[in-house]
Amino acid sequence: MIKTVIVEDEFGSRESLKAILSAYLKDVVVMAEAIDIQSGIQAILKHQPDIVFLDIRLPDGDSFSILDHFPDTPFEVIFVTAYSDYLQKAFDYFSLQYLTKPVDIEKLEKTIERYRQIKNASFSLEKLNSLKKMLEDRPKILTISNTDGIRILAITDIVRLEADGSYTKIFLKSGDNLISTKGIGHYQRVLEKYRFFRTHKSHLINVDMILNISYSEGILLKNEDRVPLSQRSKKDFLDFIGQLGE
Repeated sequence: MIKTVIVEDEFGSRESLKAILSAYLKDVVVMAEAIDIQSGIQAILKHQPDIVFLDIRLPDGDSFSILDHFPDTPFEVIFVTAYSDYLQKAFDYFSLQYLTKPVDIEKLEKTIERYRQIKNASFSLEKLNSLKKMLEDRPKILTISNTDGIRILAITDIVRLEADGSYTKIFLKSGDNLISTKGIGHYQRVLEKYRFFRTHKSHLINVDMILNISYSEGILLKNEDRVPLSQRSKKDFLDFIGQLGE
């Protein structure tokens, strides 16, 4: 038996991977599922898996933070990613295991068979640190889950985001917009470190796109959209803007 833990915040992706494992790889058993960094760490500590299937981007940060808690890494890591060819080439360069979404059954079977033959983790902390350094030098991107699949965007191309019920509208510099199946709270957590600010319960903006701030009329952006600035957010927002100029 090969014990595994799945760390993935998207319900559909978890269910799809479990279904494939159950149907095609009978000796691979999912011991636990996790949806964020903390629950991922706890699941690994509790179940001591042979393999961890790891999504790269989680609601509370990059999943690399999970691996930092296991310097000896006594398990194999298989990254499951929706990212571009750039990241896949990086994985190949460091001989890291990865699967792209949606997961290809044949590649998953080959990846598990390679593990059976080696019975040893090819992952190492040294490889992780080298990978992180390489990724820091590339343009920052965001994966958007929508009803048609997954879209990959450069974060700098995003002007603003607006809540639409449990969904989120994303407005781009090009004038295009798209709908994500994830809520605006998810994107606030992901984008805060990239100079985005939630000016209102329904609005998250790229502060580099601000043209003018009016206390009475709200915030005018460079694409001529105007978004509200709530009284509750005003002080924190002005403090945030002030810090950017220091």
